[in-house]
Formats: sequence, structure tokens, C-alpha cells
Amino acid sequence: MNTETKTEAQSTKLTDAAKNQNLREIAHNLSNDVPLEVLTKMLLDANTELNKRLGSEKKVVLDEICALVKKHKISLEDITKALEKNDALFRANDALKARNMYRDPESGNFWNGVGRKPNWLVRYEENGVDTTQFVIGGNQLSSNLTPHFYNPKKPQQRWNGYGRKPEWFIKMKDKGIDAESFVIYL
Repeated sequence: MNTETKTEAQSTKLTDAAKNQNLREIAHNLSNDVPLEVLTKMLLDANTELNKRLGSEKKVVLDEICALVKKHKISLEDITKALEKNDALFRANDALKARNMYRDPESGNFWNGVGRKPNWLVRYEENGVDTTQFVIGGNQLSSNLTPHFYNPKKPQQRWNGYGRKPEWFIKMKDKGIDAESFVIYL
């Protein structure tokens, strides 16, 4: 990094620090002088403006993406594959979506659909094998596999249904989340 770039980065940090300090001072002064109802209204208005700006920024990015897709004539399948490969597919409520659990028939290794695809699954895809046959669930089950519930936030945490229920399972039930959608067979 050259000295000009370092100087620019340092001045940006100083400017950001100064802005944050000014914002803290403004917030402190407002909290003492302004009634709670007015302060609440200001916060709601600021939140509305923030959401509006974030939405317009997202629209600009989407317009740019659409222009590039048209220009280079990229198919939806190509885009989807690229997004999957780069782990860049997102859902509106990704945390509560059940993911497929995959099992390697050769090694018995599992992949819960979170994070990078394992090499064994990538190799099958590259060889043209339909990977849906490795999804565990429903009619793919053999008689020696037993059901286990897994924590959607930490899939390595599992419970076989016997004994005391773990905290994460109890919280999931209390929130009204269907635990059956988080069953894997081991």
C-alpha cells in the first residue's frame, strides 16, 4: 500500500470518527431537550428514510445486474449455477427454511446444505450425476437409519428424540416452529 492510499484511508477513518462523535453529541443533546414522543417520531422517520434509501440502492444494483444479463445474454440457469457455486443464494427468511441433507453413499459423510458444497458432491455434479438422489428423507431412507432432530442455527447439534429435550429444541417448539422440518436420518 503506498503512502497516498494510507493517508486517504487514515483521513477517511478520522472523518468517520468525527461524524460518529458528532452524531453521539446530537443524540445526547436531543435526549435531554426533546420530549420522548418527538424523539420516537424522529427515530421512526429516520428508520423510514433509511429503508427507503436501502431499497433504492438495491433497485439500482438490480437494474445494473439486469443490464449486464441482457448485454451478455446470460441464462437464468447460468446465473443460478454461478450464485450456488459462490454461495450467494439468499432467501427472504433463510434462517427458518429447512435445507436438504445430503449423504455420500461411498463414505457416509453428510452435508446439511449450509456453506460450501463438499468435494464429493461437486465431483458428482461435474460428472453429470443427479445429486437429488443423495438427499436424505422420505423414500430414500433405509431401515437402518434413525431420525434425529437438528438445530437449524447450529446443525451439528442433534437430538435423537430420547431423554431430556435440549434447550434449542424447546425454544424452537415455543416459537411454533415445526420440528419435523428439521429431521435428518442417521
